[in-house]
Amino acid sequence: MKKKSPYLSIVTPVYNTAASLIMETWNSLKNSSFSAFEWVIVNDGSVNHDTLACLDELVLNDDRIRLIHHEKNKGLPAARNTGINNSLYEFLFFIDSDDLVDVTAIEKFMITLQWNPTFDFVNSYVKGFGELEYLWKGGFHEGKIFFDSNRNTSCFMARREVFDTVLFDESFRQGGEDWDFWLHAASRGYWGYTIPEFLILYRRTNNTNRWNVLSSEKALLQMKQVLNRKYGAQLRDFPERRLADYKFEKVNDKDGIVEKPSSSAKNILFLLPWLELGGADKFNLDLVTGLKKKGWSLTIGCTKMNEQTWYSLFAGQTKDIFFFPHYSNESGFYRTLHYLIETRHPSVIFISNSMYSYYALPYIRQHFPGIPVVDYLHCEDPGWYEGGYPMFSAIFTRMLDRTFVSSVHLKQWCISKGSIPEKIQVAYINIDTNTVARKEDMRQKIRAELGVTGDKSVLLYVARLTEQKQPLVLLDSIEKLYKKTTDFLAVIIGDGPDKPLFIKRLSGLSSKKNIVYLGSQSNDRVKDYMDAADIFFLPTAYEGIAMTIFEAMAKSLAIIAADVGGQAELVTKDCGVLEKRSTPEKESKAYADHLYQLTNNKNRIYEWGNNARQRVVRDFQLDSMIDDMDAALQQVIQKHDGKLPTVTEEYLMVLNRLFYQQQMVDELEDQLSNRVNKILKKYDKEYRFVKKIYHKVKSIGNRK
Repeated sequence: MKKKSPYLSIVTPVYNTAASLIMETWNSLKNSSFSAFEWVIVNDGSVNHDTLACLDELVLNDDRIRLIHHEKNKGLPAARNTGINNSLYEFLFFIDSDDLVDVTAIEKFMITLQWNPTFDFVNSYVKGFGELEYLWKGGFHEGKIFFDSNRNTSCFMARREVFDTVLFDESFRQGGEDWDFWLHAASRGYWGYTIPEFLILYRRTNNTNRWNVLSSEKALLQMKQVLNRKYGAQLRDFPERRLADYKFEKVNDKDGIVEKPSSSAKNILFLLPWLELGGADKFNLDLVTGLKKKGWSLTIGCTKMNEQTWYSLFAGQTKDIFFFPHYSNESGFYRTLHYLIETRHPSVIFISNSMYSYYALPYIRQHFPGIPVVDYLHCEDPGWYEGGYPMFSAIFTRMLDRTFVSSVHLKQWCISKGSIPEKIQVAYINIDTNTVARKEDMRQKIRAELGVTGDKSVLLYVARLTEQKQPLVLLDSIEKLYKKTTDFLAVIIGDGPDKPLFIKRLSGLSSKKNIVYLGSQSNDRVKDYMDAADIFFLPTAYEGIAMTIFEAMAKSLAIIAADVGGQAELVTKDCGVLEKRSTPEKESKAYADHLYQLTNNKNRIYEWGNNARQRVVRDFQLDSMIDDMDAALQQVIQKHDGKLPTVTEEYLMVLNRLFYQQQMVDELEDQLSNRVNKILKKYDKEYRFVKKIYHKVKSIGNRK
């Protein structure tokens, strides 16, 4: 009888694989964040002495490894079947003897299968490496495309019960056995889910003669025809799998399983929305990087689905990164959160711009009272939830051990909304002036690329094209400046939802020949353009203190920006001008006046730029912020006694969100019902079709 437990059997066939490659695979498995596994190696009749010696040594050195021998070579399908029959546990993971996995791959496959009981298999996107490098996003989500080509590799995890019905066809000794396996499984109703992360590393070589099936287009076509004849009649409707719907259940744990950590422990769990380009994310990256240098162990949990364009930057600091939407629906995020706290034993939990994490605070406090929780706030958002994340922080202030804010202004705002004053600490985001400084050679290079000659002033705007950043005020200001002088070039960098409107307005400006729009650029490239610029211009509607202004000041740029948030705490009168908010028309006129006066005074540009650089060097060094955060977090850990009160308001806030979501569903359903009735009256002949659509949409709403 096979053992049922959360443990894992890893199955790997070996046939004369080079010892060095086997060891690479073993190191990949050994360094995995999930270590409770057995490794069942099936030696499929190898005769290479180095291979056999390597396998014998592995068995001697780790009791998790078991070696099964075939007296003669039987082929990959037979070797995998032997591994299945000799494995012990309820989950099986298949990996070939020369492939690798990301450090968190096995763990993520495990929790995804556990959280989603309808999934029979799980795999991930694939990164090809070796003699052929590529990124592969094929997988279970492609369904019927499997009739035309194999969309999965042979690296995957499965539930044991699948193999009571489906095994590998041992007649496929020349390749294609995995393609046959997937169609066979689908024909029996088994299917899976592909995690949208590159967790599998598939070694590629130029040995095209290894498998007959892959030797030519003709061979592939013949294989396709064989499989379609074999399974086509049975697979009219391909299986589909979705993340599990919400189901209320008690987490199987002991309340408070993670007690108050040792005062010397330095493990931190960051709860962030995503890993994307932006000022808040740049601060998170700087903080993660700095705390790692201070000896902190880092885990990151992201609560929003996104492109995660800065993943590689964060992964350079820690591989322990989990994307909650990849493993469950939002209603199941608590499972992943609970799992990470239970397995990582964080000394402190750090929330930054994650709405879900605020709603999860009552859960965290109930189950893990020994762990302190802190948050960081960048700026209030007047157009979202009456203040955005700072408002959430104020509502949950009793459940937070400390709130770090980006400015004195924001501290006062939070206190006015109910935050406990003693818990708030100002922590300016700061800048590394050692690495961010003007590069004269880059300045000349970029100005030449832009066609800038002499001492013509270059204005630089860097921000997302959103209502908050006022890109239309930017364009109106430039247009008004153009009527006063043409001795400037405006360089605009950014992308966002308001880009179409921005492009339309730009196309109609008389000043467009003095404007260069570059779209989205990397942070490194932005800094290159800062080298070329003279004035940094940021007319935002609201802000904390913009990270780009810190960078611009470190690059010796004069500043013209909005007097919002805490920006006056950074930009003083000797390094820039801050304009008060008014109306778009008045603001654009005032900004144009400031820009005109500054572009006509080259000495002042130089003086303000030098003063800006000196100010951040003197008072806003990144190392100082890291030192302060390191000390503050350790103090929070030492002072936390696990007795923070939870009161009715916090739970009502969470309950209110659930009611709000249900209210939205109900309103949409009512609107849809009214629309359907009108359609039925007008188009009686379409009755059955419309009614069918209506009930389908209604059922989706009920599930939500």
